[in-house]
Amino acid sequence: MSTSLKPLVVVGVDGSPSSVLAVDWAAAEAGRRGARLELLYAEVPTPPVVGLEPAPVAPLASDPVPHFLEEARKRVVVAWPDLEVGLWPTVGGPASSLIERSRNADVVVVGAHGRSMLGRLFLGSVSQHVAAHARCLAVVVRGRLPEAAAPVAVGVDDSPTARLALEVAFDEALARRVPLVVFHAWQDLPAAGYGVWAPPPGLAEELRAEAEILLADTLRGWPEKYPDVELHARVEHSHPMTAVVTESEQAQLVVLGAHGRGHFAGMSVGSVPSAAVREAACPVMVVHPGDGGKVDAQQR
Repeated sequence: MSTSLKPLVVVGVDGSPSSVLAVDWAAAEAGRRGARLELLYAEVPTPPVVGLEPAPVAPLASDPVPHFLEEARKRVVVAWPDLEVGLWPTVGGPASSLIERSRNADVVVVGAHGRSMLGRLFLGSVSQHVAAHARCLAVVVRGRLPEAAAPVAVGVDDSPTARLALEVAFDEALARRVPLVVFHAWQDLPAAGYGVWAPPPGLAEELRAEAEILLADTLRGWPEKYPDVELHARVEHSHPMTAVVTESEQAQLVVLGAHGRGHFAGMSVGSVPSAAVREAACPVMVVHPGDGGKVDAQQR
């Protein structure tokens, strides 16, 4: 296959321990996909001095590149000698640069924290923006690189994007040859009105039954489509974010749709996908509408 036809994995690099983990994860992912790996570093331009004309923004000179970018390249070449690795140094905002580059990528990867206290806050914002607005599968690498035998987990509701995330998760589990955990979280109805509120008798059982029906309907036909994937399905009586964190503690990857209904809705602050990239104990993959086509082309 020619280089131009190979899939592309892009990873943000800033020299922080978090970005080193992201590079390692991205390199392994590129090797698994038979993809090229691109190390992207975005240098934030110096703000203009008041009263002076701002300097024009231009691509960063490729020679010399920041030392940590070259170190990251050498690290990948040593560990994955057969992997095609490229550098993409540029000038601009890290989030906007990664999002723009994601238009040509199959997967874009970013660490959860930056180099300093300010950097941690800044890169945390970068990860949020990339997860929300990437034009391909977006992965935020946090905490640890889990065991290769750990399962893939996916949270579902009844939204179209959650169903797309389910398809991506089946593909990821199949490609990794690991089990897939599909979970749906449900909660009691919130209290309303005044005074002390008590749920009607049998309400919890009714809500659990509805959750089990939703999960069964969501999974209908998938075991037959993926007979080689060991499937574990469960409903969990908890807040969806609590369920995500719990599943992430045993998983190697958590897959979530970018937009859903109820507690899985949207990418606004406080939503489950947005919170997951801050709190999960393993890498989080966020699936956007249109991502499934690239996955199908590369993994089937």
